Amino acid sequence: MAIGIMAIVDAGISGLSGLVWLLTICGIPLAIYSIIVAVMAGMYAYKLLSSPPQPLQPNKTLAIMQIVNIITGNIFSLAFGIVSLVLYNQPKVQAYFAYRNSQSLPPHQYQPPPF
Repeated sequence: MAIGIMAIVDAGISGLSGLVWLLTICGIPLAIYSIIVAVMAGMYAYKLLSSPPQPLQPNKTLAIMQIVNIITGNIFSLAFGIVSLVLYNQPKVQAYFAYRNSQSLPPHQYQPPPF
């Protein structure tokens, strides 16, 4: 799944960014934030790509934290956060999460609620 791969890549890039910021005295708060985002993205990717699949909801909090990670200069995290939020609103992705969470409808029969 694309979201899982993006989370793995973001975990690596955010982790490296955090280590670079850790080398500067003034950048330690930025390093801590970037490392937290990296750990959260890694844990989410692990759960998302695990076999057998575990029940899991879309992690919009992580996507927002990835967008805010632009304060560390991480452009990739910004892009991954925006793409994740857009994908979470797609009917097929919502159907996948509904199916993964053991709801009775197969993914191709899921109808999102009207707004």
